[in-house]
This record gives sequence, structure tokens and C-alpha cells, in this order.
Amino acid sequence: MKIGIMQPYFFPYIGYWQLIHAVDVFVVYDDGKMITNGWIHRNRILDFDGKTPRTIGIPLKKKSVSHIISEMERAEDNRQIKQMVEMVKTRYRRAPHYQEVMPMLEKIILNDEPNMVRYLTHGLQTVCDYLDIKTRFVMSSTIDKTGCEGVEDKAERICKTIGITNYINPIGGTEFYDKGEWAKRGLTLSFLKRRDDISYQQFGGEFVPDLSIIDVLMFCSTEEIQKILNDYDLV
Repeated sequence: MKIGIMQPYFFPYIGYWQLIHAVDVFVVYDDGKMITNGWIHRNRILDFDGKTPRTIGIPLKKKSVSHIISEMERAEDNRQIKQMVEMVKTRYRRAPHYQEVMPMLEKIILNDEPNMVRYLTHGLQTVCDYLDIKTRFVMSSTIDKTGCEGVEDKAERICKTIGITNYINPIGGTEFYDKGEWAKRGLTLSFLKRRDDISYQQFGGEFVPDLSIIDVLMFCSTEEIQKILNDYDLV
């Protein structure tokens, strides 16, 4: 069995879903520090011209790095949330899978859950259901990490508490983590690497890569996305 650990993201890009698909248990790292300039509460979609990315995001009450992700709450700004829905609608209403995808996205975005982690996790699980991804979700905050100091200590505690020592990390982790050091902790570390650059037909022109899963859902059928989800190697 395999396990992955990541912060919850807002409609993350396709590589995030490849990781969820690749593991048996996906741990939502909700008790880490909030990264205000990352992708936890925002992402990118195509703009009106179909050629450039446009950022969308969740308005938050506080965005301080001193806050734990699980402590963050969404701002009570229904106007901005509704504007986000309309933004997605106007930019993708001509996409081939708009009719079946938009009701799901609207339900996710308009969810009135105030806690950001629960809001984001609901979105992740809803998209997993749509894509028939059966991976089990576990919240990191439910695991006692008393005495753990660094990322390695916490990951080791999470993996061994759940009982899975085959740990999968995104390919970017090769810059920070050494397989030999993790082996000393009793963990088998692998990195998920896409086999090819992911591309698909958008509205035309040059392909705009690494947008939110919203873009993938709008332009690709579930069968096409299933193929993309499996287009990786563990190295």
C-alpha cells in the first residue's frame, strides 16, 4: 500500500490528482503553516482570451504565516464567491464538458462551510467522486505528532501511525529529500514523475499548462482524465 501527504489546495492542478490517484491513503496536511503566496487558497483558470491564465481564490479572514492551515477561516464575502462562479461560467461556457462539470463546480464553490480546510477537503473529495478515485482521506491533525520537530519526523509519525511505510512524494521533492535518509527511518520513499508533458485541446492557440483541475475537467472527458491520471512513473 502507498501513502501521500499534501496540504489541501483549491482546485489543484492535475499533478496533485495523479498523486491522490497513485496512493491508497491521502493525508491532508491540515496542521502545517499557512503559505500565503502558495496554492492553498487560490489557483488559475483561462482568461477571456483563452490564452492567458487568470487567478481565482478564496477570500480569507486572516492570511498570516503564523497561522496553522486548520485555523484559517473563509471571509464572509458571498459577493466575491458568486463573482468567482460567474467568472468560471463566462470563461468556460463554450468548453465541451461545461454542462456536466459546471453544476459540480458551482456546488463546491458555493459551499458555505466557514473552515477553510473542511471547505477545501470537501472540494477534493467531490472531484474524486466525479473521477471515480477511491483513495481514502485522513486528516493529519487527527494524528498525535507530539515530539516531532521537522517534516521528516512528522511524515514518519503519520506513516507509521497509519501503518503504511511506502511514501509517495511529488517529483519536486527530489531537491529536498534523500531516499537513503528516509530508509533509515523505515520508510520507502518514491517520487511521482509524469511520463510526458500533459496537454489537451483548449480553445485554440498555444496550450496553457498547469492550470487548475477546473480547466482539465472542462476540456477532457472522464475517460481522458483517467488516462492522464495513470500517465506517471514512480522513481
